[in-house]
Amino acid sequence: MSATATDSEILIQHCSSFDCITVELLPHSTRIIPQELYEVVEQTWSHYLEESHRVGRNVWDGLLYRFENCERQERGLCIRCSTIQAKDAISFRLIGGRSKYPQETWAQNMFLGSLVHSSDGFALFGVPSGKTTATRPFDLVGGVLSADEIQLASGKDLACLLYNELNEELNIEEGVVQSVALLGIVRTRTSSVGLIADCQLAVSAAEVRRRFAEKNDGELREIKTVPLDELQMCLIQGGGHLPLVWQLKAASEGLT
Repeated sequence: MSATATDSEILIQHCSSFDCITVELLPHSTRIIPQELYEVVEQTWSHYLEESHRVGRNVWDGLLYRFENCERQERGLCIRCSTIQAKDAISFRLIGGRSKYPQETWAQNMFLGSLVHSSDGFALFGVPSGKTTATRPFDLVGGVLSADEIQLASGKDLACLLYNELNEELNIEEGVVQSVALLGIVRTRTSSVGLIADCQLAVSAAEVRRRFAEKNDGELREIKTVPLDELQMCLIQGGGHLPLVWQLKAASEGLT
């Protein structure tokens, strides 16, 4: 797929079980940071902290995983990553770094996002509360890949992270998850790299909303439910990397 420096793009289309994924953590990042970019990041982060404090936005500067590359191997998909500070990734996004600097400087911080399907034919999305760094009106269930919170060594660790996100965001436990699979990997307009998953639940959308209301930690304001026959239009209109999520989903079901 061709892409300009500001387009979201599919890096790899790969529908498989998380059991068929291996993860390699490289000892050093291949990212190159010129002095000019380093100074801009420091200034941007300082201003961002001040603004976040003023509006009551939660800010966290931990260690994130950074995407390096991936390749198909005989045993499945191999994902190689390093690490990057959250402040570097957030600042790079705020300055529109992908369109201003060469690819070797891109943050490429990783996140895991999943389509979630209820048993009665709805797709479920999270609507941010405004208290985090999330900027979209709605998004996939998931979160950043934090090296401070999880040690990635295999696809099973990614599946475990997804189960944790389902529990934290929707109050859904692993026992009502019928299946999870990876659909592919995308790179967003800000250079973030997303592992896109697909998750089928054994409970209805109404039951998910009920459970969500019982345990809302403030990260999400509400749950957006979309009938499956409206999912394509919803993702396309969502903009950013979401239209690519539809492409991956459709390809996994032979619709393209």
